[in-house]
Amino acid sequence: MSELPMDLVAGRVRRLAEERHASVGGVIRHFRYEHLATGPLRELSRRFAHTAADVADALPDSPELTVCLRKLLEAKDCAVRALVDADGIDAPNRVVPQQPVADRTPLRKEER
Repeated sequence: MSELPMDLVAGRVRRLAEERHASVGGVIRHFRYEHLATGPLRELSRRFAHTAADVADALPDSPELTVCLRKLLEAKDCAVRALVDADGIDAPNRVVPQQPVADRTPLRKEER
C-alpha cells in the first residue's frame, strides 16, 4: 500500500462516500478524519481511511464489501480507543470543533 498525503486520502474517502452504493458510502463516510486535530489520533485514523479507500477501490459494490468496511471500521474504533487509553488523550484536545454546538437544553412542555 502506498502512502498518500493526507488531503488526497481525505478526498478519496469523500469521493467514495458520494459515488458508491449507499450502503458502501454509508460506512466509508465514517472513515473521515479531517475534523481531528493534528497528532497521533488523526494519523491513525488516516491510515485506516487509506486502507478503507484501497479496499473500496479494489472491490465492486456488494453486501460483502459493506460488511468488510464495517468490520474495518470496528477495528479502527478499537485502535482509536487503545490509543486514547495508552496516551491518555483528553477528549477536548483531540477534536477540532467545526461549528458551535447548539443549545441542547430540553424544552419544557409549554415551550414545545
